[in-house]
Amino acid sequence: MVVFLVGVIFLRGSGEEGTSNGSTPPVAGATTTTSGTDGGTATTGSSSGNGTDTTVPGTTDPNLPELQGLELETLFTGFRQPSTINAIEGDPRLFVGQRLGVIRILDENRDMLDPAFLDIQDRVLANGIEQGLLGFDFHPDFASNGRFFVYYTDRGGNRQLSEFSVSVSDPNRALPDSEIVLWEQQQPPDATDIRHYGGQVSFGPDGYLWFSSGDGADSRAQGQDPNTMYGAIMRIDVDSGDPYAVPADNPFVEGDGAPEVWAYGLRNPWRFSIDQQSGLVYVA
Repeated sequence: MVVFLVGVIFLRGSGEEGTSNGSTPPVAGATTTTSGTDGGTATTGSSSGNGTDTTVPGTTDPNLPELQGLELETLFTGFRQPSTINAIEGDPRLFVGQRLGVIRILDENRDMLDPAFLDIQDRVLANGIEQGLLGFDFHPDFASNGRFFVYYTDRGGNRQLSEFSVSVSDPNRALPDSEIVLWEQQQPPDATDIRHYGGQVSFGPDGYLWFSSGDGADSRAQGQDPNTMYGAIMRIDVDSGDPYAVPADNPFVEGDGAPEVWAYGLRNPWRFSIDQQSGLVYVA
C-alpha cells in the first residue's frame, strides 16, 4: 500500500473582513456553548466554580471570509500509516508520526532520513484503526531544551502522554529511554470498543500544552461530565510541577470538574488546531 503525504494550503478571501478580531481563548469564568444535532453540548472555558457564566466576545463569530478553495502538493510517498505531521518553527525539517510508533524526518529536500527520529514500537499498541502513536508536539524552546511530547496507546491499551528528549550529539535522533510518563488513563469501564482516544498534542500561544482525549466509546457516560478527562481537551503546564502543573486560569481549578480540563462535551476530538494569532481553537 502506498500512502501519499499531501500539503494542504487553505485559500481564503482577502480584505478587511479576513483580519483577526483579536479574540483569545475563553478564560476561567466564561462559557461558550454549542449544541450539536445529536443533542450533545460542547463547552469551553466553563464556570470556575463562582457561579458566573458569560460569553467571550468573538469566540462564537470569528468573522472569517469564505473558504475559496484548496491547493494540494505531494511531498512524499511511501509512508506506512502516517497519523500526524509536525514541524519546528524556523527548521526546514518535517516530522511525520506513523501509527505503529515511529516518527520519521523529511529533510529540506523532502528525503526521508535513516534511521527514524524516534522508534517506540516496543511500547505502542496499534490495534484496530484508532490506537497507536496519535500525536506529538515540540516544546516552544525545543531548540535549546530538546523536549517534545508524544501521545500514544501503550501495550496495555491505555492512552498515554509522555515527554522525550532529543540526542545532544545528533539533532536527528531522539532518545527512547528518556521517556517520562506525564499522564495515562485506561479506557472507561463501559467502553464498547477500542476507539475514541482523541490524540492531538499542541502547544498554545500561552505556552501551555494542550492535548485531547476521546470518550473511549462510552459517550453516554463521559462526554458531558467535566469531572472526567474523556471527550475533553486538557491544558497543562509542563514547565512546572511534578510531572506537570495546572494553569491557574483553567476553568475547574477551584472545583466542579477535573482541573486539567479546558473543554468538554467533544466525544472524540481527534484533531484540533489553535490559531496562534486569534486564539481560536478549531476541533475536528
